Amino acid sequence: MRSGSVFILTAILAACSLHAAATLRPVPLADVDVTGEFWAPRIEINRTVSIQHCFRQFESTGRFDSPRLIEAAAYMLSRQKDPALETYVDGLVDREVANVERRLSSPEQVIRVSGYFFEAAVAWHRATGKRKMLGTALKAIEAIDAAYGPGKKTYIAGHEGLEIGLLAMYRETGENRYWKLAKFFLDERGKDDYPRQGEYALDRTYAQDHQPVLQQTEAVGHAVRATYLYIPFAEVAALSGLPEYQGALDRIWQDAVYRKTYVTGSIGSIRFHEQFGAPYELPNLSGWSETCASYGNFVWNHRMFLQQRDARYVDLMERVLYNGFLDGVSLEGDASSTRTRSAPTATTNASHGSIRPAARPTWCA
Repeated sequence: MRSGSVFILTAILAACSLHAAATLRPVPLADVDVTGEFWAPRIEINRTVSIQHCFRQFESTGRFDSPRLIEAAAYMLSRQKDPALETYVDGLVDREVANVERRLSSPEQVIRVSGYFFEAAVAWHRATGKRKMLGTALKAIEAIDAAYGPGKKTYIAGHEGLEIGLLAMYRETGENRYWKLAKFFLDERGKDDYPRQGEYALDRTYAQDHQPVLQQTEAVGHAVRATYLYIPFAEVAALSGLPEYQGALDRIWQDAVYRKTYVTGSIGSIRFHEQFGAPYELPNLSGWSETCASYGNFVWNHRMFLQQRDARYVDLMERVLYNGFLDGVSLEGDASSTRTRSAPTATTNASHGSIRPAARPTWCA
């Protein structure tokens, strides 16, 4: 993962956008005005400091995921118009559109860059009404749908995210093919007829690819990737109406929450591979507890709550938000931390020196 931690305060708000599969329908982000003395200043710092800092880092290093920057800015613009911000992001949109357009003739290339692009395209369209990015996203998704699916080619991503983007496009367009394509990619995980390459070829649990999703019973592997599987898993369970999907997801949730979650709501305790440990393996001083995983955990539980109306999911969301996530960004808004320790040390704050390009600031924006 190359994106940073500024997207989180914005993304937490955006996680509550409308979901067609939900039994509960959240209030649209543009209709929410946060005025409380705790969150309102944090959101304003996010808008005026954190996002701007990420833009400067992006221009100087090029190592941030610009779709995430576009998405974060879109959520801010949904709440408050900012012509200067919108003009700057229009330039980012032009770059990203050109990047995807040149890949459209190769589904193998476009599928690898589409997940975050789809999410950003939907957010930008909702915030500004501009269709340029969404138009390219529609062309990309049609290219993917033409090449991949039942009876066609398959694809298993080493880092989940494509499925979330496909579901975002479904919610924006109402096109059922898009969520069914997300279901197809979920169902392909764990099968043995796809050549694995790269970082997880020898350890398929790392990318939750060791078993078909309906047979999985534990939260395993890289914690961020895991939540990026469970988020669309929850939505597909609701859309399909198949009880076996919800049953498998409930089993994984119980393992993750009751045996592998810190009191702060953080997950992913093992530094090696930034992964879930064994049951109750939750070290305080050496625990990893990545901020990105806290974001994923929050959104996963939000999806679960929308479908099941069970307060236990909201309880966990609150625990994550105020503990496992919030310390990922400094009070000043111009520094971030990749991890959350559960015990203080003399160097606890060392990682807060600046927002680093290889960190994840856009997740916290």
